[in-house]
Amino acid sequence: MAYRPPGAMVVGKPLEATQRPSRAELRVQGMTCGACSGAVTRALQARSGVLEAEVSLLREKASVTFDASKVSAEELRTEVEDIGFDATILSFEEDHPPRQLARAELRVQGMTCGACSGAVERALRAQPGVEEANVSLLRESATVSFDPSVVSADQLCSEVEDIGFDAAVLGIEDLAQAGAGKLDSKQPTRCRAELQVLGMTCGACSGAVERALRTRQGVVEVVVSLLRQRASVAFLPEEVSAAEICQQVEDCGFDASLLSQSEDAARDSQAALAGTW
Repeated sequence: MAYRPPGAMVVGKPLEATQRPSRAELRVQGMTCGACSGAVTRALQARSGVLEAEVSLLREKASVTFDASKVSAEELRTEVEDIGFDATILSFEEDHPPRQLARAELRVQGMTCGACSGAVERALRAQPGVEEANVSLLRESATVSFDPSVVSADQLCSEVEDIGFDAAVLGIEDLAQAGAGKLDSKQPTRCRAELQVLGMTCGACSGAVERALRTRQGVVEVVVSLLRQRASVAFLPEEVSAAEICQQVEDCGFDASLLSQSEDAARDSQAALAGTW
């Protein structure tokens, strides 16, 4: 049990789950007896938002725990002075709850160079509530850590679109639950299609196929191999089908056929995929 100095009076109320307690230390001068300290205690305790009041006659101090959303330290000081004592604020500590961060994975289309990805990253970092933003030009994606009580994933997308790029939310992860691997239900299913692409003869051809696929709505990731005449495409089946992806390739002058389609559970990065091609 904490030590209470002689002459101290403590009165408290139960703390509710929604309250955010703060603490103020006041110097109270003019108290000469227990009746004085009792009067100060009752005056503070009667104030809405006060959770606990401890008044020490010997130390001429009052320690008050209160809900800062309902009453301020200055109002507590005034409350004491209104009953005839001199009061000054010695210290004030506000209890800030830890921020609950989330991580959003965004698809960002339309970036063509480092200046583009840099512009997207700066726009995201400037948004209130954003803790960190990393943009990948190669993967056409952005990973953003943010405070969902300040900004939403949809607002982050709007911020990207306001500077001229297309953006969509691929998934949202609660960082407090990241260790358990719990993802927001908003995260869509992602599939991968393996295509055979015939007719490519040089790097310009494979580049044309890759650009054509990347411009297709719903395509998340593309790796094209000129040597193997193949394309590996990660996509959102809610937005585009494997057949439409094949047609996209054929529309730019190459023959394409679907070799396989599976759910892209592993979500390998493009760099990792490129290492196996």
